[in-house]
Amino acid sequence: ALNTLSLHDALPIYEWVRADAIKQGDLLPYALNTWTCVNVPKLAPITDVHLNSNFVKCPDEMNADLAYLLGAIFGDGSKHKAGMRISGCIDKMENMQKLAGIVIDQFGIHATFQTRKDSANSIDMYISCRDFSRFLENNGLMKQKSGDIEIPLAILGNDTQTVAMKAGAVAEG
Repeated sequence: ALNTLSLHDALPIYEWVRADAIKQGDLLPYALNTWTCVNVPKLAPITDVHLNSNFVKCPDEMNADLAYLLGAIFGDGSKHKAGMRISGCIDKMENMQKLAGIVIDQFGIHATFQTRKDSANSIDMYISCRDFSRFLENNGLMKQKSGDIEIPLAILGNDTQTVAMKAGAVAEG
């Protein structure tokens, strides 16, 4: 990530910072159509689905909706024993509903919502499925620790998907 330090002749001067040091308002420059990967790997399915799993299907390649979901997971998600949680705001419920729709469309899993007792405006979306987490892990799509977040290669191969991932992170961030 880059922080803008000053402007000189209308050109920003940037400083590299760790991802965990990014603050609201920092610039994250990305030039479209400057890097693409010719051989973006296909996504590997889960072949040993647990018998009690509600995991119905999985995409075989990256797409803009999956990239958007991953952006939200990377921005406000966390892994739990039974699956994933994405934190959000009741004020942005339309974004949470969009994410829930993507989870249904891409994986056949119905996410659940739960408000937080400690905050009147906070809501969490739970994707309660261990096989969903295993799918992300097996394909290198699991959220890393905040200071180590990288955009997965499966997303970098397509500018539309990269933008969709960033949009998902910004929508929930």
